[in-house]
Amino acid sequence: MPAISVVMDNTIEGHGEISADRKTVKLNPDLNKGDTPIHEFGHALVDIVEQLDLAFINRGIDQLRDSKLWNEVMEKYKNEDMDQRRKEKEVLVTQIGLEGAKIENKNKFMKWVDAFYYKLKTALGLERNVAKELAMQ
Repeated sequence: MPAISVVMDNTIEGHGEISADRKTVKLNPDLNKGDTPIHEFGHALVDIVEQLDLAFINRGIDQLRDSKLWNEVMEKYKNEDMDQRRKEKEVLVTQIGLEGAKIENKNKFMKWVDAFYYKLKTALGLERNVAKELAMQ
């Protein structure tokens, strides 16, 4: 993973931002929300995974297409100088941030349950978390 610097900066306008070269994340401590760091790092991570597996990133974007979040993000950035692909990835990293914040806010036992399923998946040599999928049925 590339080295990414984190700078706390209460002079930036938004909650956070990542530099164009993806080497610096700025977080505004006055506006920072639980999903902000995950969202901003998500930009760099999505770019990395996109280089390795474009189809995977496209599937993530397609799952969010026409959702409430999709419409909110497209509306928010409709007048920005951003190409469509960048807007689509903004939707994806927004959802990544929201999902990451949910994980961060889990109680200790739920984190243990996730670790349990991971260990079970690893022990059984499963690629997907079939154990968790079966438990949810």
